[in-house]
Amino acid sequence: TRGRITLNGRDIETIPYTQYIDYLSVVFQDFKVFAFTIQENIEMGISHDKQRLVSAIEGADLTACMASLPKGIETNLFRQFDDNGMELSGGQTQKLVLARSLYKNAPIFILDEPTASLDPLAEYELYHHFYEIAAYKTAVFISHRLSGSLFCDRVLVLEGGRIVQQGTHKQLIAEEGLYKNMFLKQSEGYGM
Repeated sequence: TRGRITLNGRDIETIPYTQYIDYLSVVFQDFKVFAFTIQENIEMGISHDKQRLVSAIEGADLTACMASLPKGIETNLFRQFDDNGMELSGGQTQKLVLARSLYKNAPIFILDEPTASLDPLAEYELYHHFYEIAAYKTAVFISHRLSGSLFCDRVLVLEGGRIVQQGTHKQLIAEEGLYKNMFLKQSEGYGM
């Protein structure tokens, strides 16, 4: 509600809105997909680039899913306009929205709970692919599931709206604090 946000030192209030949103590729928890083809849902009006589309599908770990569909990326979603339209699972839909953000190819990614609908193996694969694609970009992950923090260069732990810890996973797990307590609590069910 107060303060200032800067982009490379420039107050975002001085950047035209259309230019500012070009810098961002955001995946919210509450996302939408449309009764279009899978390709159209990924490209969302951005001009077609076949290699970029393939990279986005690979980065979102959707390659096998697309290969299993009779029409591949030309498959229509839902049945409003196509009696053969399909419904994706929650995890597949989440990956589709991630592919959309990768296709936009903005320099800054903001991902709010990007793996909430995925099982642990799918989550690991997705983070692995995404990490490779976003290697030279800024990516902000917002999550309560701490397994994704293993892929992060820097982790900020928030409590009550304030940063209470920061560092790498290795640094934070080595010190007593909220991060270590939460990480150990989440991982204790995986102990042998």
